[in-house]
Amino acid sequence: MSNVANLVAKLDASQANRGLKGLTDKLGGVKGAALAVGAAVGVAAVAGVAAFAKSSISAFAEAGDEVQKMALRTGFSTEALSELRHAAELSGTSLSSMENGVKRMQRTMLDAEQGLSTAVDAMELLGVNMDDVAGKSPEEQFRIMTEALAGVEDASKRSAIAQQVFGRAGTQLLPMLAAGKQGLADMRQEAHDLGIVFDQDAANSAAEYQDSLTKLKGAFQGIQFAIGKALVPVLIPLIEKFTEIAMIAAQVLGPAIKGIVVAFSISAKWSEILIAIIKILINTWILMGEELFKVAEKVPFLGAALSKLGEIARA
Repeated sequence: MSNVANLVAKLDASQANRGLKGLTDKLGGVKGAALAVGAAVGVAAVAGVAAFAKSSISAFAEAGDEVQKMALRTGFSTEALSELRHAAELSGTSLSSMENGVKRMQRTMLDAEQGLSTAVDAMELLGVNMDDVAGKSPEEQFRIMTEALAGVEDASKRSAIAQQVFGRAGTQLLPMLAAGKQGLADMRQEAHDLGIVFDQDAANSAAEYQDSLTKLKGAFQGIQFAIGKALVPVLIPLIEKFTEIAMIAAQVLGPAIKGIVVAFSISAKWSEILIAIIKILINTWILMGEELFKVAEKVPFLGAALSKLGEIARA
């Protein structure tokens, strides 16, 4: 091979090595960027998981607490209330509206038992007598009454009976009953299929968690109240003193500034007027500051805070 050929071969090899190194460097940069992106995605994923976990706990606790406490108020099981909440929400109403209907239903049955004519007539129109519901649990009574209402074919009559038996909440229950007995049963079963039914233990756990949060909030409020109780008696005289200084300042500043303006207007030295006004304002703030530090001497941590603010201002 000639000298020229050797030189060309060497140049080609050198260029190839440089190109390979450049490619490797670029790949290294891409790898670093990929790792950075991967790390960012990982951090975002962890944050997302944490946020989802937090929202999951809140959703579980709030929903479980609601059915647990409503079960205590109505006598229904937590399972039944979970099922009925799903049916109510699918029908455009709410569990709280249903609870109002249950309360009115129970009063209607009591009135009918005592012979009140309007309640007796409402039960007769519904096709239910007291023997059908006597001794039954509130949950079972609600089932009997709603199934009877769903069976009323005339829409106008059904709406009127619903209001008589369940009160204003009666008409809100009608969409839930529109599909009849089987339709309501299907919605209740769907709640189980979706995993949104609380048994008693789960509802109790949710309620206990919510109660713990309420207690924690109360503990922090207790700290706030203790601080407020300690500071208010000390701050009242301070506020009164500030008010007194402000009232005096209001009475004095106007005439004083007017006099300064008149005195200096002859020479038109507005800079001197401005300086004089600033001095008056500074003296007013000094009076207020003195009163504040008098209070600070009585409250150790307030005095320390003011001293710290002074250090920051001087820095």
